[in-house]
Amino acid sequence: MGWVEIPNGTSTYYFNDETNESTYLPPKEIIDQKLEEWTEKIATRQKAAISTASYVSSKTSPKNRFNSMASTSDPLFEKRQEQRRRSLIATDCWTVRLHPDSGVNFYENSDSHEMSWTDPFSSEIETTIADAVDQVENMETNLDEHERLAGFSLAPPHNNLGNDECEYSSDRILNFLEKEKIEVTEEDNIKLKFPEYVDLKREIDEKQSIVVNVIMPTDLGGTLPKLTVSCLLKQTVNDLLLTTFKKYKTMMSKALDDNGTGRYIFKICGYLDYLLHNDFKIGSFDHILLCQRKGMKIELELVRLSPADQMDLGPILGTTLQEEERDEEKKMEEHSDLVTHHRNERLRAIKNLPQQLWQRNSKWPFRALVRGIQGCPGEELNVKSLFVEIGLYYNGTLIGPTEGGQRAAAPNTQPVDPLKTSHVPYSNEPTWPGAWLSSTKHEVSLLPPSTRVGFMLYGVQPGGKTVPVAGVCVTLVDFQNIVLTGEKALRLWPHQKLQVARDPELANPKCERMPHLVNLASGVVGENPANEAGTLHVVFDSYSTPVFAEFPCLDDVLNAKEEEGKSKMLQIKPNPNDKEKDDINRLVRTDPLHQLTPTERHLLWLYRDYCSVWPELLPKYLMSVSWGSQGSVKEARSLLSKWRKYPPGREVEYLEMLDISYSDPVVREFVVRQLNRMNDYNFDQYLLQMVQCLKYEPYHDSPLSRMLLRRALQSPYKIGHNLYWLLRSEMHNGDIAGRYGVLLKLYVSRCGPHRVHLRRQIQVNDTVQVIAEKVKQVPKASRSKFAADELQKVAHTLPSKFQLCLSPRIECKGLKSHKCKVMSSKKMPIWLVFENADSNGEDYLAIFKAGDDLRQDLMTLQLLRIMDYFWTKQGLDLRLNPYMCCATGHDLGMIEVVKNSDTTARIQVAYGGKNMGAWRDTPIDMFLRENNKDAKYYTAVDNFVHTCAGYCVATYVLGIGDRHADNIMITRSGHLFHIDFGHFLGNFKSKFGYKRERAPFVFTPEMAYVMGNKDTTFGFPDWMMKGKDPRIGFPEFEKMCCQAYNVLREHSNLLINLFILVTPAAMPELLEKNDVEYLRDMLSCELTSAQADKKFKGEIAKSLRTVSRRFDNWIHNMKHG
Repeated sequence: MGWVEIPNGTSTYYFNDETNESTYLPPKEIIDQKLEEWTEKIATRQKAAISTASYVSSKTSPKNRFNSMASTSDPLFEKRQEQRRRSLIATDCWTVRLHPDSGVNFYENSDSHEMSWTDPFSSEIETTIADAVDQVENMETNLDEHERLAGFSLAPPHNNLGNDECEYSSDRILNFLEKEKIEVTEEDNIKLKFPEYVDLKREIDEKQSIVVNVIMPTDLGGTLPKLTVSCLLKQTVNDLLLTTFKKYKTMMSKALDDNGTGRYIFKICGYLDYLLHNDFKIGSFDHILLCQRKGMKIELELVRLSPADQMDLGPILGTTLQEEERDEEKKMEEHSDLVTHHRNERLRAIKNLPQQLWQRNSKWPFRALVRGIQGCPGEELNVKSLFVEIGLYYNGTLIGPTEGGQRAAAPNTQPVDPLKTSHVPYSNEPTWPGAWLSSTKHEVSLLPPSTRVGFMLYGVQPGGKTVPVAGVCVTLVDFQNIVLTGEKALRLWPHQKLQVARDPELANPKCERMPHLVNLASGVVGENPANEAGTLHVVFDSYSTPVFAEFPCLDDVLNAKEEEGKSKMLQIKPNPNDKEKDDINRLVRTDPLHQLTPTERHLLWLYRDYCSVWPELLPKYLMSVSWGSQGSVKEARSLLSKWRKYPPGREVEYLEMLDISYSDPVVREFVVRQLNRMNDYNFDQYLLQMVQCLKYEPYHDSPLSRMLLRRALQSPYKIGHNLYWLLRSEMHNGDIAGRYGVLLKLYVSRCGPHRVHLRRQIQVNDTVQVIAEKVKQVPKASRSKFAADELQKVAHTLPSKFQLCLSPRIECKGLKSHKCKVMSSKKMPIWLVFENADSNGEDYLAIFKAGDDLRQDLMTLQLLRIMDYFWTKQGLDLRLNPYMCCATGHDLGMIEVVKNSDTTARIQVAYGGKNMGAWRDTPIDMFLRENNKDAKYYTAVDNFVHTCAGYCVATYVLGIGDRHADNIMITRSGHLFHIDFGHFLGNFKSKFGYKRERAPFVFTPEMAYVMGNKDTTFGFPDWMMKGKDPRIGFPEFEKMCCQAYNVLREHSNLLINLFILVTPAAMPELLEKNDVEYLRDMLSCELTSAQADKKFKGEIAKSLRTVSRRFDNWIHNMKHG
């Protein structure tokens, strides 16, 4: 494609995807192209303006350029054009130089040999390009492109993408981004070309050394293509450069470069990943540490920078470690993100209106009048009569009674029952008598602004059974601070039962489609854009002018002065008695699934000052607050800033309070500010949960939305890439497409050159997806050839360089279609072989799936990474390396292929025979021996024991089901890992009533055989070896399993919360909090560490004794082997 122009705010960046060059100075090819396009546009538009004068006069403003431009035959125009061309020829003679002493740029004219410190390009070229680009057309084109990249085309035909809230929220968030100057800056453009993946706060083992293979620059003539050096993780990049130069000089008897190391940087072989900053420690780079932990080779390429790259990288390389650390710390500060500023702006605008009415003055009960339903559903359910139920929901449940005044009310656990209409006969357009339904326990002025007003239509079937038919939920106060008033027409969502009645296949357990869940208390707020279940007509109190509400902000609480004396709060006792202290200590240890009793709620509320020293008790205290009590709400908010916070490194614990159970806007803003304290690595780890929690927000514009966008734009590769795909993969969901669409469009409009890379990823995915769909129509015998031929046909249409959606670190330059194939599994995924853009890197293997829901895989792999992080922090490295996975759309996605690995099924057949391989103890050991000679074998066994321990514990805790020999794999270096996580949380398969998976996890005698310890009681054979067996042994495996299990138990609350917070994704096996109880049971938090050790050793023994596992493997091998 050559040069690509990338707009970046007020400036422009240019990138050549063929040579990988980048510059801020417009190349000659771009200038010539712009001039040619400019001339053609003027000629075309002049003709269009003459022939459609009436249209132009009605659609364009007085400033429109059509009204003032001269025609293309105008002599003045031609003279101006010629002058520009001559000026371009003149400027083309200038070359950018780098002064050898000062390092400052200067400019030299190759014709006149004139030299200048002043940039001769800027004025002429900027003027030329400004004239060449038609701004109106460019804006329209960008708009369409942004919407396409944002996935607007993936949304259902009927959607909320263009509604008033989307436009209003988009304008407000964009205003925030512009005011704060949050976008991909010019410096970031260069950082995307030379990205570094580093954690400057990482703890580094100062004694740990590594061996690095350095590939030398190719222009050395091949005299020394590679050399090997050693260094400590605590040493800097500059130390490694000096060591490399010194060793080269020693081996070659000459200097690598007489000018020193200043022109050189390191690139990680095979990845778009660099070691740039000379004063960064080697151990702070992600890839280096990963290789060191996993025993992988560390291969770096020594890159000599061109003068242009030196100039571009100058500002980045000039920053010190301390400056970079300050920048990172600034990113992690508790940002307000202009939430208060925009709230105050809105309030000022309201107060400037001639007349205002406020919610705080609406001191009367909430009431509503149901008129009727147009296009009423329910015929499929055979209902005979109908009624409507109206509920007021807050914190995911019906809200209790409201109470005014400054007194903090004791917890009231009794919700107010929903209002109900009378029953009317079923008809296509039923109407109800004009009677108001009034909630005397709910005063409008005291209801939280984000209270949900939910309407559920019920039908009564013959025999008296009541079934839900359809429902809708809206907020009491809308996105513009306006309280619900007057007549409303609300489009209903069909309830799950109605959906099943319309499409009985949805009730089939084997059906891969799921009905859309309607949950008034916790589902996404808003109407159904498809209007497929009728329209409810309802009336609220009407006024002559809109009624406005004031939204509180965290800054209001933080800036509030202490009231003189303690306000008239009820019964704040400073110290509980011994029994109450024991009860409070017990509550500190309870998990997030624990349902507080009325007594416990009262205890937490009564001793809230005493409890504030435990960060773990903040969510439990907030669950005990009467949110309908004005005094209680005020006090709860004031306690937020006084409650002890989690220490640095544990900010993720605040994720729990992004759940629907914590709906107060001040609480949510407080939580968002605490989560922002996470560094990029941890923030990215928990991005999945934060994206799902967007569905709990009452409005598109929220502190959570702003934080996610800000962090994504500040770190486009580390956070922005994953945020983009997490949002885009759900654009097919009509209830959330509007909200996600707003964020996606804002991101792609502000992410500068990252937009180019995202566009290429989509092009690659779309190309493969078309072929993946076609393959399903081809006979099995010819599928692979068909796929390879089709991929070959489209290979030339792919970008010359592109990143994969799996990771921006993976840059490819094409597909090796002859190596691609269609796999034999049910959904016929395509095995893809990508050619690495780095000539020193290996081909990259991935599997593209069309028809598989990868969300459970995505979450399971996330949990495995988090578990691995917990273990390594405790000094237990079980060497897990979960593969990458990316969901790209509805039942679409890509997963990484782990190279040099094989399934245990194929290993059993290859080393034990098809008939008996599943029953033999030796296949895995023989596989490792064949691929690892001499001492390497013991290293492979060590890897096997560690990873086997890790996956035994992880799959046990997560309840991973459908385990068989084809989804457990082993690499040649001995690393065991699991694939295909379609079932978790104890959803194990059964067939003909026979429970196929009787063991808690997969640990078979053939696995234990590899560990080679003859002192176990499981009948392992005596090894034919003299002396001590150097393998790690079974007892050590048991010890590691128990240690790993207890580490996870220490983090049980976080693990449980990670599952709870993903329930909005509506995965088949994770629809509600009760589904997470399996995880809690497996963690056995009530046991002591010693008791947990004993329990897990018993599970290991049980797995070893389970013959059904080997029988199942035998059946599988006989069928597929």
